[in-house]
Amino acid sequence: MSGEGKESLDRIAFSCCDGEIQYCDIDHAKVSPYLSREIEKIIHGEKGQFIQKSEEPTFQIEAESAHVAKVIEWLSIQYKYDNEQIDNDSYEELQQSILSLERESELFAVLGICSFLEIDSLAEIGSVYVARLLDGKSVTEIRDLLLVSDDFSMEEKEEIKKTFFWLKDL
Repeated sequence: MSGEGKESLDRIAFSCCDGEIQYCDIDHAKVSPYLSREIEKIIHGEKGQFIQKSEEPTFQIEAESAHVAKVIEWLSIQYKYDNEQIDNDSYEELQQSILSLERESELFAVLGICSFLEIDSLAEIGSVYVARLLDGKSVTEIRDLLLVSDDFSMEEKEEIKKTFFWLKDL
């Protein structure tokens, strides 16, 4: 891909694992340090991590389009906040709405994407949300929520209980 004419990029595309394409405004995408670096490579005529599938540079991502759409929505919110287009109250409302997902697994998928794309603001908000989800839950409830199996033998559990006597549930 040559750098000719790439200075006027309007958007980038995300090719998702479910075959869908999601689009993101170029300025909003630059909120992500990772995407910002990759966009600069394109502007300067380097290939970077993008593939050419359509008019705009396309980033192939192993995530479902619904999750990528949430991340793109966040990039837009963060861009507007950074450029003083929304106030603090609106920003806080939008922070809550962005994490209104049907299942916790969706939250973890969104957090995985924002971690990969280096979107620290969303990762931080999501991590606080996860901490609140886990607060006050037993080990068994946390395992169920995070889909982690209990693979300790009874002997191992007894040893752990002796060592970490404050643990109530293992």
